[in-house]
Amino acid sequence: LDEINHADATMQSTVYTLLQDRMICGKKLSEGVVIVAAGNFAKNGGKANTLLKPVINRCLLMSVESNTEKALKVWLEDYAYGNNIHTSVVSFLEKNPSKLNTNNVDNQPNMPFCSQRAYGGSGGVSDVMYELDSGFFTESEAFTTLAGLIGDHNASDLMKEYRYGAALPNPINPLDGTTAHIHLDKNNVHSPIPNYIIGYIV
Repeated sequence: LDEINHADATMQSTVYTLLQDRMICGKKLSEGVVIVAAGNFAKNGGKANTLLKPVINRCLLMSVESNTEKALKVWLEDYAYGNNIHTSVVSFLEKNPSKLNTNNVDNQPNMPFCSQRAYGGSGGVSDVMYELDSGFFTESEAFTTLAGLIGDHNASDLMKEYRYGAALPNPINPLDGTTAHIHLDKNNVHSPIPNYIIGYIV
């Protein structure tokens, strides 16, 4: 039952039979069926009606924090790695766990913010980065699109991460001899390679 706290009192009252008697439209749910309800707090920018006490009393309530390092680890392992989320997005989040969900930080009316849905959803951040790789988007077009998905400053930081990654060679090339020397500027403090191995790579 997604967005259960969008329901008004009348709609919530219809949930009693489902929760208590495990019945819907006169038919009993099969054994082993688990009912899960979800919703967002008003502080997260979601529409939130007060849940009726009989509904609360029939549920096990859990609050899930979505922008902790543990939450990021779960999202990466259970979703991102297996769904081909763009490497620049993964790298960006590994370095900035608090950017997994910035709704509490960027909670401004009608403004975009970072979220798991924004990163991985259809037409989301990851798709934009793949379109940039393919040449469909220029960097300017990609930035504008990203800013509309996750906000200007988050888009700017992500594009920096993308450029750092793009500066690295294909790891196969040095191994097969097609890249003889790669010189990285050791004066660049933002280099994607730690300073102690910056120099000539044969």
